[in-house]
Amino acid sequence: MTKKVVPIDPGKAYRTRDGHDVEIRGVVKSNSAGNRVTYPVKGSILHKTSTGRVRREYAIWTLAGRFMSGKNHINDLIEVKDHETDD
Repeated sequence: MTKKVVPIDPGKAYRTRDGHDVEIRGVVKSNSAGNRVTYPVKGSILHKTSTGRVRREYAIWTLAGRFMSGKNHINDLIEVKDHETDD
């Protein structure tokens, strides 16, 4: 049985599997030549430093939120439910 892939929604909040907050900057499904891309979700993983600053690490994901195609990775995206936010 194949699990249905729910595409990443830039309007929702996400974290990585290891708990870092993520900013989704956009979804670009094709490149400048018009070819479909494997990793269309563009964004940043937010790393909080010991001094309180936030360091942004650019990252890309599949539409399913995978950082690496075909296997689990700590940078895979997990949707944050409303009651889980730190705001």
